[in-house]
Amino acid sequence: MGCCASREEPNSKQNSQKNTKKSSIKLKSRNSTQTNASASQSNPSLEKKGTGLTRAKFIKTSSGTIRKNFTVIKKLQAGIYGDVKLAVDNRNNLQREIKEINKSLINPEMEEKGWEEVYKLVELDHPNIGKVVEIRQSSDKIYFIFEYLKGGNLFDRILQNRISEYHASCYMRDILTCMQYFHSKGIINRNIRPENIVFESTEDDSVLKLMNFELSPGICQVPIQTDFLDYLAPEVRKGDHNQTASDIWSLGVVLYIIMIGRPPFTGLSINEITRRINENFLLTSELFSLYSEEIKDLLSKMLNINYKNRITAVEALNHPWIVNRENLNKSSGNEEVLTRIARFQAKSIIKTSILTFIISQFTDIAGEKEYIKIFKSLDTNDDGVINKAELIEGCKILALEDIAEVEEILKNCDIDQSGCIEYSEFIVAATNWNTAAQIRKLRNAFEVYDTSGDGKLSFNELKEAVPGIEHSEWSKFFEEADVNKDGMISFDEFRKFLLKDN
Repeated sequence: MGCCASREEPNSKQNSQKNTKKSSIKLKSRNSTQTNASASQSNPSLEKKGTGLTRAKFIKTSSGTIRKNFTVIKKLQAGIYGDVKLAVDNRNNLQREIKEINKSLINPEMEEKGWEEVYKLVELDHPNIGKVVEIRQSSDKIYFIFEYLKGGNLFDRILQNRISEYHASCYMRDILTCMQYFHSKGIINRNIRPENIVFESTEDDSVLKLMNFELSPGICQVPIQTDFLDYLAPEVRKGDHNQTASDIWSLGVVLYIIMIGRPPFTGLSINEITRRINENFLLTSELFSLYSEEIKDLLSKMLNINYKNRITAVEALNHPWIVNRENLNKSSGNEEVLTRIARFQAKSIIKTSILTFIISQFTDIAGEKEYIKIFKSLDTNDDGVINKAELIEGCKILALEDIAEVEEILKNCDIDQSGCIEYSEFIVAATNWNTAAQIRKLRNAFEVYDTSGDGKLSFNELKEAVPGIEHSEWSKFFEEADVNKDGMISFDEFRKFLLKDN
């Protein structure tokens, strides 16, 4: 959420240069527009329009830095306009989330329009929208002080465990009610990402809330943030920032990430992502083989390239996947794991060796918990491996009873060609390497291998890091993975090679 305000009236030669001064940005006063420089120094406040007792009328506003009444505990995230921090209000000992807005980013020519948007945003009153409890401004910053929610954000929850269709549908319903509320008031959120969807508690049925809204482009002078490219709708990439449908696209990306663990369209630049979007979004991928037809239908309507044909928040709330969520599968995930095993192919010795090495070095017990349960359920004779007969029985879940098909799965997963699937081989084949958690492990492994600390892997660094690989195999790896042919492997090259075909 951002903020803007009215300008000081010129009363000196110095004030004639106000368009370039950070101190020219002032919030409107409680009772008047304050037309002289001295009056504009009074405590800032929202302009309380009308006579109704709206929540916005009771939001405390003041001047000064947050140090006067708050003790900052830590930075929660870096925002577009300034940092977001966790702090304790020393007046009541309550934890608060504080978002900073750097005044230097506010366009002086758009202050009046900015003020109108600020009033609309602070006036919001919805059970699934984070509440602003106070506004404060210093000489160079405006601070929005929110209630603090302790349940963590949606991105953290995706990292921690798989989210079922049932819970995903519950989450989407709550967020869509927010979208309907926003759009009915003519407000575009513009900042829908998993990090900005926060839970009140760690319980599965916790209330979630949207945090950190943004103002219209032009009011605040900031470039498109590369960290947010994955969530931008096609029309936004073309410069059209004024369509409510762009929020629906962003929410569709969030839903895809919840179910699959990664964005549907990825790339290192707007052009690369746009190209992939234009190649068409297909839900026929094997990644979606276990999910209902209803979620595929909803996603295709949310991620429609043409915003004029994109589903609205109201229509999405009436979609069968949302309305009939009680009928969705709440299975333990056995089918999903077996499907990944069936798809796994050990095409590259280097690839399987590196993934096995990562599993042995970087996987934690919490991350393995679900896999351990499934492995033991397949290992019916408790000998610590999955043999051909056990694999045949397990694959009946997928309606795979053809012996030749099962033998092919065994061949692809049996990396050491022992005739059965050992636990580490099972983990390598069963893991969804495209999730944010696994990509983070790839990053950790890369940094361990990069002994020189230069951000790239040399031939010798990899040979020393992953033992037992023939020199000729490393040569093949470098030939394929070193895309720019500089004789080194960057993390992006490392990641793309390992995740190809996954």
